[in-house]
Amino acid sequence: MAWRPVLLAVTAVLVVTAGCTTLSGQSAEPTAVTPAPVPEQTPGENGRSLVPGLATERVVDAEALAAAHAGQVRNRSYTLSMDWAAAGQERESLLRVENERRYRYRSETATGGYGDRSFVDGGTRFSRHERPLGVEYVTGEAVPARERVSGLTRRLVRNFLGVGNSTVTVREGETGRYYLVRTTHPEPPSLDDVHDFRARARVDPTGLVRSMDLAFRNPRQNTTVRYSFEYTALDETAVDRPTWVKQVWPNATGGDRQRLSDSG
Repeated sequence: MAWRPVLLAVTAVLVVTAGCTTLSGQSAEPTAVTPAPVPEQTPGENGRSLVPGLATERVVDAEALAAAHAGQVRNRSYTLSMDWAAAGQERESLLRVENERRYRYRSETATGGYGDRSFVDGGTRFSRHERPLGVEYVTGEAVPARERVSGLTRRLVRNFLGVGNSTVTVREGETGRYYLVRTTHPEPPSLDDVHDFRARARVDPTGLVRSMDLAFRNPRQNTTVRYSFEYTALDETAVDRPTWVKQVWPNATGGDRQRLSDSG
């Protein structure tokens, strides 16, 4: 359980907070983060506009870019992979979305025997929680995929791509043109215990932030925190009912909590 004090704090800040993200890697109460202010611009100061909030010279409006990103995954199927690490511990998550009311979510730690799986079908969430002492199955009320996890990516874009100095490079890849955004700041004034902050993002011409990596140093805990996400299989992700759901709830009407010593 040595991973939990740091990673649970990072996870809670990243996933639970709706309007603020400290990413400090510690359990202190999160401090509200205001996106970096956009200075008054003169015509042409930031170069040619590429997508909302992004110009050829820099990120000009992280809020507009985040909104464009969220719009590109709305009402689409996709697979979203996420990884974060701190203090030598790692956690990996995978969200597969067929639509907002049908998706599967998996999150696991590299060590420690902890893992969570969920399947959402309509208004019901079926969950499987792996712990060192056994496995627990439980049902609950479902929330749309964007509220469960994927809304996190919008907050990351909004709160962090507008921090510090940013650069934009036009690149050509196997799937066509994209924009590589880099941003750095030695000590962002709006982020507690965040030093040597850096982020990199790949932005499609549609405004979708297809991938993003960020890292910073927490001097108080003397550790480096890293987080990344990537979207794949857009419009190509289908979600089947997991085997463990079929076994535990063959009629999909189960609601009793049960703890098992074995996985199902």
